[in-house]
Amino acid sequence: MMYLRQAPSGMYHVRIRVPADAQPLLRRSELHCSLGTRNRREAEQRARPLITRMRAQIFKARAKVSGDTYRAEILSAQVESLGVFDALDDHFSQHHPAHTIEQLQAFIAQLTKPTLNPPSEPARTVLTSLSDLTPLTAILDHNETVDLGSAAIRQRTRCYSEFMAHQHSEGRYYLEHVTLDHWQAWCRSLNGDNIRHSTIRMKQSCARAVIKDYLIDNGKTYDPSQWASIVIGKTSRTELEERRDANSPLTLERWQEIYDAQVALNLFDEADIWALGLLTGARIGEIIHLHASQLDLTRNEWRIPVSKTIAGIRMIPLTPMALDIIEARLTASPDGFLFARRKNDQTTYTYWNSLCRKARQSSNALPRIETQHSTRSTFRTLAPRMAPSSTPAGVIEAIMGHELSGGIASATKHYLRAFEPDAHAFMAHWRPAITLSKTSKTLPRL
Repeated sequence: MMYLRQAPSGMYHVRIRVPADAQPLLRRSELHCSLGTRNRREAEQRARPLITRMRAQIFKARAKVSGDTYRAEILSAQVESLGVFDALDDHFSQHHPAHTIEQLQAFIAQLTKPTLNPPSEPARTVLTSLSDLTPLTAILDHNETVDLGSAAIRQRTRCYSEFMAHQHSEGRYYLEHVTLDHWQAWCRSLNGDNIRHSTIRMKQSCARAVIKDYLIDNGKTYDPSQWASIVIGKTSRTELEERRDANSPLTLERWQEIYDAQVALNLFDEADIWALGLLTGARIGEIIHLHASQLDLTRNEWRIPVSKTIAGIRMIPLTPMALDIIEARLTASPDGFLFARRKNDQTTYTYWNSLCRKARQSSNALPRIETQHSTRSTFRTLAPRMAPSSTPAGVIEAIMGHELSGGIASATKHYLRAFEPDAHAFMAHWRPAITLSKTSKTLPRL
């Protein structure tokens, strides 16, 4: 960054030279401000808004001292429009040689005022060439390239589309138009939809994740403070209790009752999904899409390539009971999938998720409490009690694909290979006192 300087102390500063025609009014030859950090990346993020404000001061001063009316209008427009367009006057002159001050003012108004439709030419041409504005729809297209599971991408797409529709209703079509107030207005609008606080946080998180991924991947500045979630009121006691119940683990005795009931009804596929959830701690979508290419049976490992979160790209060591289920199903599989496929991932997930829900109902499981996710909660609750006390922090969360923060996150994401022996040692102690059916597996019902 050309205006960034580092002092001998290591602290970064911003310095901008003041042009000669603006020095009499500003009474200085340069503008200077400390960024209060020795970190280069953090300094660059802090510098951008400061540089914009400093240059705005310079442009205003030049506009005041200039005797050229047109030049003064140009410099004022640079300050008051969406950004500081250094080449606005040259570009406008090249494309509109017979321009007038009135045309320039109308052009600037087109850039800054909300409209019912996206800005038309020549405004769009100039905006693209000068400031590389980002259409909100382009970010939505980019979301398809994020390395996540299809279900997570659909969830992010749906939530970001709601945010985008809210911005379009206010006449904003580019990310650079969206301010902190606009983001907060959308977050508050969710509270009027009479939805759960957990759903509101999920929608905010998904929309923010799409924006963050796009900005970082395209070398743009992402300011976490600008896109912070808005907390609206306290979560109701009823919602807290429902969330607690939905994430409550089962006792092994109760788990066995539901499993045996499914086997007695000849629902072997659903029983196997129920069992793998307890034995691996994996999500139901990951179990449903399990393929032979993800397995290394010589090392007894299951590597999940895509999952709900980026942290979910992980390895799960397989216990003997899990291997018995997997190997039996692979033997009967014609295409390498443990559970028969529909035409795509979504229909496959919907199909098996519906069958599993009906199987639990037939087995007298409590709805919204004794769910497939309860097997994952049971794994998270009981497995650490059997593990050696020397298990490093973060190993269990890495196996389960939970997103972490701080130093543990860095270790599990960037040095996951070093955690694999600990993961195997942890899973070697996971021996739940359950009994699995030895009945031969039938082909899935399609």
